[in-house]
Amino acid sequence: MKFTDLRDDLEKAKQLIEKKPNSLDSFEKEFFLDIEYRKKTLLESLQSGKALEHLYDDLIKEACFYEFHFPLSKKDYEVSNEFAFTCVEMSFEAEKIHYRRVGDWTKNALKAFDVLVLKIYTEVLDVNEVYKTTDGKKPRIYETEVYQYLQEQEDEDYRLIGSNFKSIYQLRSEFEHIQQVTKWGKRSIKPIPNWKKIQHKSTILRLFEEVLKELLKIYRREFAIGIVN
Repeated sequence: MKFTDLRDDLEKAKQLIEKKPNSLDSFEKEFFLDIEYRKKTLLESLQSGKALEHLYDDLIKEACFYEFHFPLSKKDYEVSNEFAFTCVEMSFEAEKIHYRRVGDWTKNALKAFDVLVLKIYTEVLDVNEVYKTTDGKKPRIYETEVYQYLQEQEDEDYRLIGSNFKSIYQLRSEFEHIQQVTKWGKRSIKPIPNWKKIQHKSTILRLFEEVLKELLKIYRREFAIGIVN
């Protein structure tokens, strides 16, 4: 069972409840129960695998026809799938995530897709970095360094991937870092207003849709082993 098999029925259910919120007949009630059962069954199956593909399909609003466990190592796929499952568990459909949970959802989504981005960075672009500095210490590394490197490439696809992920990361940071320094030199809390959370949710989902479509093109080009016909 795939998420894409449910999408049309979910949309029909949404339209039906809008037209007849309090007067569903027995057939329509059965239709809703069937959808809920299928959602529950699919969610349970995603816990052991394919949560990444489900989240991918959901965010690009179409079937990706790609299985990422083929090009990724077992460990990498499991890590990515675990973070993706957390997102799906928060909200079966990303568009329905509550704006108060967007920060946590985005943090997990970024970690899920960072695994895919890192494979492009290390294998396709073949980037090597310093393991230890001259004083024998390991340098601190940041996810944004990978985004910045991609953003600086000549290939437009890589630039878009770097730019979009960097923008999503920056929006996520606004949920994480809520301290400010006042004009009197004192630290204080600067909560994010609800209207801004709603706005950020819309922007984050749009950026994910754009960047994942580009990332999928590269995976299909560079790692054809994962393509599902």
